Amino acid sequence: MEETDISKFVRVVDYNAGLQVVQGQEGRDFNFKGIHKLYLVVGEWTERFITNRALPNIEQLAREVGIETEQAEMYIHHLCLKNNPPLIKKLSVLEFDPANSAKVEDISKVLSLNTVFARPTNLDAGSAQRYINGCNDRSIESIKKALKQNRKPYKGDKFKDLIFTKIQSNRLCDTYASFDITKLFNSELDTKKEQKEATRLLHLEPILDKLVDDKTLVFFRNDKTDKEQNRKIHLYNDREEIIDRINFYVEYVRSQIVPGMVKLGIVSEIRDSDYKDFGALATNLLKFVDSSHGDQKTVLEELILLGTYYENYQEEMVKNKLKDQIDEILKLLMNSGKVVDINNIRVKGKALDKEMIPHILSNENILYSEYGDKKNYFEFILHKSCSRKALESARKEFKATGNDVMLRVLDRMGVMDHLSPEEKKEFSKLEMESLFKYLPFMTRLWRTILGNIYVTPEEAAFIRRQQEELQKKRIIQSKMKVIQKEQSRLAEERMKGAEKMDEKLNKALTTDPNSSEFQDDIDPNSDTAKQLAF
Repeated sequence: MEETDISKFVRVVDYNAGLQVVQGQEGRDFNFKGIHKLYLVVGEWTERFITNRALPNIEQLAREVGIETEQAEMYIHHLCLKNNPPLIKKLSVLEFDPANSAKVEDISKVLSLNTVFARPTNLDAGSAQRYINGCNDRSIESIKKALKQNRKPYKGDKFKDLIFTKIQSNRLCDTYASFDITKLFNSELDTKKEQKEATRLLHLEPILDKLVDDKTLVFFRNDKTDKEQNRKIHLYNDREEIIDRINFYVEYVRSQIVPGMVKLGIVSEIRDSDYKDFGALATNLLKFVDSSHGDQKTVLEELILLGTYYENYQEEMVKNKLKDQIDEILKLLMNSGKVVDINNIRVKGKALDKEMIPHILSNENILYSEYGDKKNYFEFILHKSCSRKALESARKEFKATGNDVMLRVLDRMGVMDHLSPEEKKEFSKLEMESLFKYLPFMTRLWRTILGNIYVTPEEAAFIRRQQEELQKKRIIQSKMKVIQKEQSRLAEERMKGAEKMDEKLNKALTTDPNSSEFQDDIDPNSDTAKQLAF
């Protein structure tokens, strides 16, 4: 509806004008004795609303005014419903009982509607919007508390039976979260269509919209449906429950819709694999149904809508699985405390998938470097938290054997950026010593005699450039060897595959086509069998 239609439900009579009306009514008609006080009491509650967020219901007004509840109801009916705009605004708020520990699928069983009343002040300029918003905020809080404390998701056969039953009775809308919440706003005071419309526009729809914005509910819009109650689909934002709903929809299509279509010759038999792409299947089947099929048509429409959600779910599952695997590998690297060749990593006895390696290398906690010697190509990785341990391990190896490979690898990884100032000094000193062997022989000999086994900063820079150029060449050469080896392996596999095919063809040509042996070896529907048949 347009904004102007909503605004007419927000307006109330000016406070002073309303006061004159109730004073006149009480003065003229004995049946309205106490209506003036009731008007004032509602006004007092409304003034305190900013601080306590509370408004009175009929029972509270009857007690404070000192009249019977039935009489208070009559006055409220007169003030709220007889005049347009009303003198007092009727509002709806959902109440949550924290003492109720019941576990239910339908939250309407643990929430209750409290019909309250407001008399906007002169500062509100004839609008009840502030109090409508306040009541809606309280209702949203109550719904969230009920979801957290009381709601248990639908599961298993109970959920399946509910879905199947509601589709058969053309009441699939009864399974939506919005149906549970809508039931709560059925007020006895809303006796006319316009009053029900006001409650929907002022309370129900803003509350549902806010719950969607807060990701408490998930919303889908079905513009293809012929039924208004199925147009807006609000579901509880419970991933497993929504996935179960999708699976039960697919099961219903498989067991209830497709068999009938096959029997009538509308569609041919549908393979199991076709049900995996249920969105495409539903799109195809939807061509053969119309509004006379009721919620069988609706369930096909909703499967199309839920297809994107299901795809996102599957992608998230893959991402979560990948994340768990990467976390496990990171934990292994942390526990190892050293530089590791990525090709030697084993998870549950299996080598890493090639698809996973880029994800590991791009992880912010990983340091990486390629390295090639005269024979092999390596991809070394190190967890940043193990930089100190790796440096100590490289130092011990160098001191014991003179092997400086790990020092070169750590340098290429940029490990210096992840060391403390003291550790940086230690690494720099160790590196200067390790570069000594790359000096010309006579220079080394002379310095050894003098007891100076370190290179100068200028010499170190020159040696690093020299070794880096050499290392790049070795890496390229090593990669080429790996590629050639892989090409040879693939070629060998193709040769073996071709030999096996030749054996099968030779066997087929010397075997009776009607024999069981022939049938076992060659698929009768294959191209090979068709060629042999000629």
